Amino acid sequence: MLDYYKDNSQLFLLLTIWLIVGIVAGPITYALIPMTMFLMKRQGMFEELFIGYLFILILSDSLENHLIFAKGVKNVYISTLAIFMFFDLKSFYPFNNLYKIYIPFFLFAIITMLTSISDPFIAVCIQKTISFIISFMIIPNFVTKLYREKGEQFFKRLVYFLFTTLITGFILKVIAPGVASKLNK
Repeated sequence: MLDYYKDNSQLFLLLTIWLIVGIVAGPITYALIPMTMFLMKRQGMFEELFIGYLFILILSDSLENHLIFAKGVKNVYISTLAIFMFFDLKSFYPFNNLYKIYIPFFLFAIITMLTSISDPFIAVCIQKTISFIISFMIIPNFVTKLYREKGEQFFKRLVYFLFTTLITGFILKVIAPGVASKLNK
């Protein structure tokens, strides 16, 4: 497991930089993260791109005010991953068609959204619906591609990353309980 941390020290440094920049100067992440994603894509770092998405996804679920940047960057991130996939379809072939079983859900979501067209939160509804549809189409294809290329090692590194995330949460709960679990009062 120590080899995992040695081999991925640059990734963890990058994620830490994203986090610090997001906390200190949130709007800058809208440029910083996509720029680093394009550099990662040029280097063929698809696994790191996928781990970065999970990192942003985890941060976006936080109730901590300092991490609010992740809620918006999440949409930019998945859109950028979609661009990568659509402009490099041959490296994702054969495609994972898991999303097809969710088509009835997508249709229901769109119909429900259309009934709320006059509500003030319609922009958020549209944004979330598109984000979910893109996620269900893109993420399974990234996982399939990474498994084809790296085999079980991909899942091993994915589990290590998720384990690291959980341990970080437990450590934060002891060191800074207000950050680890935000209470609604």
